[in-house]
Amino acid sequence: MLRMGPGAAYGGPELATGGGQMFIVFQGTLRYDGDALAARSAVALTRDEKALTFRACDSGAQVPVFQYPRRDSRPASWASTP
Repeated sequence: MLRMGPGAAYGGPELATGGGQMFIVFQGTLRYDGDALAARSAVALTRDEKALTFRACDSGAQVPVFQYPRRDSRPASWASTP
């Protein structure tokens, strides 16, 4: 859980290392790409996009940051037949 004070800025982790990211505003408001994102707003990014940067508004914000694992192109071990 990312807890941000009023006006705090955050730059997300590098996307190329995983399979994508999701940020959900649980409390407060964020400024992202010129828009205000209130509670229950979300931003999802694929691994091909640039890292996210946002700033908390006057009330601060609580935002969980989800980093999805990179998808493995090999078949799962349980899917192979002996």
